[in-house]
Amino acid sequence: NDKKAVKFGIEISAESACIAKRKGIEVFNCDILDAPAVRKYELIFAVDIWEHVLDPYSFIAKLKDLLSQGGVAYITFPLANSLIYKSGIFLGKFGFMKKSVERLFPPFHTFYLSFGSARKIIRDAGLEIICLKGKRLNWKELAIKNHFAKNTVYFFNMIESWLGLPSLGEAIVKL
Repeated sequence: NDKKAVKFGIEISAESACIAKRKGIEVFNCDILDAPAVRKYELIFAVDIWEHVLDPYSFIAKLKDLLSQGGVAYITFPLANSLIYKSGIFLGKFGFMKKSVERLFPPFHTFYLSFGSARKIIRDAGLEIICLKGKRLNWKELAIKNHFAKNTVYFFNMIESWLGLPSLGEAIVKL
Protein backbone atom coordinates (compact mmCIF):
# COMPACT_ATOMS: atom_id res chain seq x y z
CA ASN A 1 0.00 0.00 0.00
CA ASP A 2 1.65 3.22 -1.21
CA LYS A 3 -0.01 5.34 1.51
CA LYS A 4 1.72 3.35 4.26
CA ALA A 5 5.11 3.28 2.54
CA VAL A 6 7.80 5.55 3.93
CA LYS A 7 9.33 7.35 0.97
CA PHE A 8 12.90 8.03 1.90
CA GLY A 9 16.02 8.85 -0.05
CA ILE A 10 19.70 9.54 0.24
CA GLU A 11 20.94 11.89 -2.47
CA ILE A 12 24.42 13.34 -2.86
CA SER A 13 23.24 16.00 -5.34
CA ALA A 14 21.72 19.03 -3.59
CA GLU A 15 19.66 19.85 -6.69
CA SER A 16 18.21 16.33 -6.91
CA ALA A 17 17.55 16.27 -3.15
CA CYS A 18 15.51 19.51 -3.48
CA ILE A 19 13.45 18.02 -6.31
CA ALA A 20 12.71 14.91 -4.23
CA LYS A 21 11.76 17.01 -1.19
CA ARG A 22 9.32 19.04 -3.32
CA LYS A 23 7.70 15.71 -4.26
CA GLY A 24 7.20 14.85 -0.59
CA ILE A 25 10.09 12.43 -0.21
CA GLU A 26 12.16 12.57 2.97
CA VAL A 27 15.77 12.99 1.80
CA PHE A 28 19.17 13.16 3.41
CA ASN A 29 21.47 15.25 1.21
CA CYS A 30 24.75 13.40 1.80
CA ASP A 31 26.95 10.52 0.72
CA ILE A 32 25.14 7.23 1.37
CA LEU A 33 27.93 6.09 3.69
CA ASP A 34 27.37 9.18 5.87
CA ALA A 35 23.58 8.82 6.07
CA PRO A 36 22.20 8.18 9.55
CA ALA A 37 20.30 4.93 10.06
CA VAL A 38 17.27 6.64 11.63
CA ARG A 39 15.02 3.67 10.90
CA LYS A 40 15.10 0.24 9.27
CA TYR A 41 13.47 -0.39 5.90
CA GLU A 42 11.70 -3.42 4.43
CA LEU A 43 12.56 -2.45 0.85
CA ILE A 44 15.49 -0.47 -0.52
CA PHE A 45 16.19 0.47 -4.14
CA ALA A 46 19.86 1.20 -4.79
CA VAL A 47 19.91 1.86 -8.53
CA ASP A 48 23.22 2.91 -10.08
CA ILE A 49 24.85 3.83 -6.77
CA TRP A 50 27.29 1.06 -5.91
CA GLU A 51 29.85 2.03 -8.57
CA HIS A 52 30.02 5.60 -7.22
CA VAL A 53 31.16 4.87 -3.66
CA LEU A 54 34.82 4.53 -2.79
CA ASP A 55 34.52 1.23 -0.92
CA PRO A 56 32.17 -1.44 -2.31
CA TYR A 57 32.19 -3.36 0.99
CA SER A 58 31.13 -0.28 3.00
CA PHE A 59 28.23 0.32 0.63
CA ILE A 60 26.80 -3.16 1.13
CA ALA A 61 27.40 -2.91 4.89
CA LYS A 62 25.41 0.36 4.87
CA LEU A 63 22.52 -1.28 2.98
CA LYS A 64 22.55 -4.10 5.53
CA ASP A 65 22.48 -1.53 8.34
CA LEU A 66 19.43 0.15 6.78
CA LEU A 67 17.47 -3.08 6.16
CA SER A 68 15.03 -4.50 8.68
CA GLN A 69 15.22 -8.22 9.45
CA GLY A 70 13.80 -9.98 6.38
CA GLY A 71 14.12 -6.75 4.38
CA VAL A 72 15.01 -6.79 0.70
CA ALA A 73 17.27 -4.54 -1.38
CA TYR A 74 17.28 -4.19 -5.18
CA ILE A 75 20.71 -3.15 -6.48
CA THR A 76 21.94 -2.38 -9.99
CA PHE A 77 25.54 -1.83 -11.05
CA PRO A 78 27.59 -1.64 -14.26
CA LEU A 79 29.42 -4.83 -15.18
CA ALA A 80 33.19 -4.75 -15.54
CA ASN A 81 33.12 -6.83 -18.72
CA SER A 82 30.30 -4.90 -20.37
CA LEU A 83 31.04 -3.69 -23.88
CA ILE A 84 29.33 -0.37 -23.12
CA TYR A 85 31.47 0.35 -20.07
CA LYS A 86 34.70 -0.93 -21.60
CA SER A 87 34.06 1.36 -24.58
CA GLY A 88 33.27 4.27 -22.27
CA ILE A 89 36.46 3.77 -20.29
CA PHE A 90 38.44 3.68 -23.53
CA LEU A 91 36.76 6.81 -24.91
CA GLY A 92 37.10 8.56 -21.55
CA LYS A 93 40.88 8.12 -21.62
CA PHE A 94 40.97 10.24 -24.75
CA GLY A 95 38.33 12.72 -23.63
CA PHE A 96 36.09 11.72 -26.55
CA MET A 97 32.42 12.61 -25.92
CA LYS A 98 33.31 13.12 -22.25
CA LYS A 99 30.65 15.72 -21.50
CA SER A 100 27.99 13.79 -23.38
CA VAL A 101 28.42 10.46 -21.63
CA GLU A 102 30.09 11.30 -18.34
CA ARG A 103 27.10 10.00 -16.36
CA LEU A 104 27.86 6.50 -17.61
CA PHE A 105 31.62 6.52 -17.31
CA PRO A 106 34.56 7.89 -15.29
CA PRO A 107 35.24 10.09 -13.43
CA PHE A 108 32.06 9.31 -11.49
CA HIS A 109 32.46 5.53 -11.42
CA THR A 110 35.12 4.48 -8.95
CA PHE A 111 35.10 0.79 -9.91
CA TYR A 112 33.26 -1.84 -11.93
CA LEU A 113 32.09 -5.20 -10.56
CA SER A 114 31.88 -8.64 -12.07
CA PHE A 115 29.14 -11.04 -11.01
CA GLY A 116 31.76 -12.93 -9.00
CA SER A 117 32.97 -9.86 -7.09
CA ALA A 118 29.40 -8.68 -6.42
CA ARG A 119 28.45 -12.16 -5.15
CA LYS A 120 31.50 -12.26 -2.85
CA ILE A 121 30.90 -8.80 -1.37
CA ILE A 122 27.19 -9.47 -0.79
CA ARG A 123 27.83 -12.86 0.84
CA ASP A 124 30.72 -11.52 2.94
CA ALA A 125 28.29 -8.93 4.33
CA GLY A 126 25.97 -11.72 5.48
CA LEU A 127 23.18 -10.99 3.02
CA GLU A 128 21.26 -13.70 1.18
CA ILE A 129 21.27 -13.44 -2.61
CA ILE A 130 17.75 -13.96 -3.97
CA CYS A 131 18.69 -13.08 -7.54
CA LEU A 132 21.88 -12.03 -9.30
CA LYS A 133 21.59 -11.62 -13.05
CA GLY A 134 22.33 -9.41 -16.01
CA LYS A 135 20.21 -6.62 -17.41
CA ARG A 136 20.40 -4.58 -20.60
CA LEU A 137 19.90 -0.84 -20.81
CA ASN A 138 16.89 0.34 -22.76
CA TRP A 139 16.54 3.63 -24.63
CA LYS A 140 14.54 5.35 -21.86
CA GLU A 141 17.16 4.46 -19.22
CA LEU A 142 19.92 6.31 -21.06
CA ALA A 143 20.05 9.71 -19.38
CA ILE A 144 22.17 11.27 -22.12
CA LYS A 145 21.06 14.56 -23.63
CA ASN A 146 23.42 14.60 -26.63
CA HIS A 147 21.57 12.70 -29.36
CA PHE A 148 24.76 11.47 -31.11
CA ALA A 149 26.22 10.18 -27.84
CA LYS A 150 22.94 8.53 -26.85
CA ASN A 151 22.75 6.75 -30.22
CA THR A 152 26.38 5.64 -29.91
CA VAL A 153 25.84 4.17 -26.44
CA TYR A 154 22.60 2.56 -27.57
CA PHE A 155 24.44 1.04 -30.56
CA PHE A 156 26.91 -0.64 -28.16
CA ASN A 157 23.95 -1.82 -26.10
CA MET A 158 22.37 -3.37 -29.21
CA ILE A 159 25.62 -5.20 -30.00
CA GLU A 160 25.62 -6.57 -26.44
CA SER A 161 22.01 -7.58 -26.88
CA TRP A 162 22.76 -9.42 -30.13
CA LEU A 163 25.66 -11.20 -28.41
CA GLY A 164 23.47 -12.05 -25.41
CA LEU A 165 25.62 -9.99 -23.04
CA PRO A 166 24.25 -7.85 -20.20
CA SER A 167 25.24 -4.22 -19.59
CA LEU A 168 24.32 -4.13 -15.93
CA GLY A 169 24.24 -6.42 -12.96
CA GLU A 170 21.01 -6.68 -11.02
CA ALA A 171 20.84 -8.13 -7.52
CA ILE A 172 18.03 -8.76 -5.08
CA VAL A 173 19.36 -9.41 -1.60
CA LYS A 174 17.71 -10.18 1.72
CA LEU A 175 18.73 -9.72 5.32
